[in-house]
Amino acid sequence: MSKGRICLTVTLTAALVVVASAYGQSTDAFRWINPQHDATLWGNIQDAFRGQLKPSHSDYGELYGYLKRVGIFENSALVIAAYKVGSDPKDGFEYASAFNYDTTTKSTSKIAGLEGMWFWKFTTVAQLEPSPAPDVVFTYDDCQGCEPDEILTSLRYDSAARQWQIRRWKGPKDWTTDTGLIVESAPEPDDPLISDDNLYGLIDLAGAGFDDVGLRSRWVRETASHHRQVNDLTLLYGAKNGVFVGRIVSDKAEQLKVWSKLCVNNTNKLCRDTSAPR
Repeated sequence: MSKGRICLTVTLTAALVVVASAYGQSTDAFRWINPQHDATLWGNIQDAFRGQLKPSHSDYGELYGYLKRVGIFENSALVIAAYKVGSDPKDGFEYASAFNYDTTTKSTSKIAGLEGMWFWKFTTVAQLEPSPAPDVVFTYDDCQGCEPDEILTSLRYDSAARQWQIRRWKGPKDWTTDTGLIVESAPEPDDPLISDDNLYGLIDLAGAGFDDVGLRSRWVRETASHHRQVNDLTLLYGAKNGVFVGRIVSDKAEQLKVWSKLCVNNTNKLCRDTSAPR
């Protein structure tokens, strides 16, 4: 199913403050570090990943690795290592991999399923369920040089394991993978697609202080008889027992509520008229 690239509108709620307080944590308990203000810790992590980051050769060409993002919660670091493909480390394509790093034991481990994320892009941190740490939300393409899917994914902190893990998603199969929500797909060469508009974001639909993910997709295709076929779909995902579960929203009033939340401060084409489903 084809989907168009859009801007993600994020609504962060006061949930982070409420939940953090309940766990005795401040709202900045999770934080991103950098080599200027956290030189010693950054250096320790860089040393631990020196083997993974050293220049190497691949089927794509020369690889140059570096630390793209490092987030800290308690003694656990979420490490996003990026690899530039090409002769110049400042140029070329880039993919990323996600790791855990224990600041006490100095041990590292891969986060399974997130070893090759093309065009990785951080989106936000969000409180999706009661937890001492927020989810880290981002997007990435699942391949390069093909018809890629762009996937919205989040990582959750597992307090028992003291590690970051993929938040598992479950929902309509044309839109959901094990790691997240498909928010864009490049059309197949023979796809008679006329238009494709999409709108998605984090919203607190129930007003309970936790974010859901809403998505509206409207696409038009030309049929074999030269008629236009219009499809308009609204999805809503929310956390249940550590799994993000999605469903199709068919109730008109609920559709309008989802659209209204998604369209706050959003200039997306689908926000020009949210008065009724089309």
